[in-house]
Amino acid sequence: MKINLLFISILAGCGFFCLSCMTNNQSSPGSDSRVSIVSDHKAKLGEGSLWDSKRQILYYIDIEEGILFEYDPVTDKIVSHKTGRKVGTVVPESDTTVVLALQDGIYRMYLHNDSLEFIARPSSLLDNQRFNDGKCDPLGRFWVGSMASSKSAFLYCLDNEARIHEILDSISISNGIIWSPDSSKMYYTDTPTGKIWQFDFNKSDGSISGRKIVIEVPDSLGAPDGMTIDSEGKLWVAFWGGSGVYQCDPSTGEILQKIEVPAKNVTSCAFGGPDLDILFITTASIGMNEEETKQYPDAGKLFSIKMKVKGIPSNYITLANKSL
Repeated sequence: MKINLLFISILAGCGFFCLSCMTNNQSSPGSDSRVSIVSDHKAKLGEGSLWDSKRQILYYIDIEEGILFEYDPVTDKIVSHKTGRKVGTVVPESDTTVVLALQDGIYRMYLHNDSLEFIARPSSLLDNQRFNDGKCDPLGRFWVGSMASSKSAFLYCLDNEARIHEILDSISISNGIIWSPDSSKMYYTDTPTGKIWQFDFNKSDGSISGRKIVIEVPDSLGAPDGMTIDSEGKLWVAFWGGSGVYQCDPSTGEILQKIEVPAKNVTSCAFGGPDLDILFITTASIGMNEEETKQYPDAGKLFSIKMKVKGIPSNYITLANKSL
């Protein structure tokens, strides 16, 4: 369905939001070219892209296959690490370790031999649930959500002492958590709701308040999935079912542009590269019917695109009990 600069006005309980929707053949003024394929490897459910500025590599995952990938743009090589179970997200910790939210808990992985060290599991994480998306806040606390079809999931925060706290309840699919460049705001989405929320964020104690909707997405665009933020405070949101990444302004609720991706289900995005001006984009090869699978032969691959805007460095997890 093509939408020619259709402006959709949404009156929500917390404010007024206007979404401007791009046509499929409209250019993307924030990028220099079309997306390129980084790797021919096709993930079932590629997700969790995150740039490690210290190591200058991109982490991303295949949830269904339980694999962590490291992509090095200098060597153009991808190293894979098998976790042995579904993996929801990854955050960097050191040159030799990362922390993973796996299906049954939060673990540290030692990258030299793929060994796992258990850190925590919330008692409210049921056996038929799993962790999904998550990232670290500016002080190294790990925010990660679970997912459940019955709105029985939670958004959790693992503090610096490895204690896990329930922050939000009645969640379906946690996604896209990110902080503003000045750390005063936190953005988050529960994908099935089609809403991106903004919270006031207290950096010192990690508390959130003042929840409000800043973006409400019409069903015609797909569902908001993983997201990142640029240095100007604009959100870049991957859209499941939307074949692209949208740049959104959380201060106005406006969708500014779309980056077209040759995959139906676009799952996450992260700014990377030495200058943080390359947007890496993960996609899924599942969730499509037979006709769509033929239409999107590159679905599941990792893509990138050179941008005219830059991202901000990702945060690292800081745990007092680490035993490296």
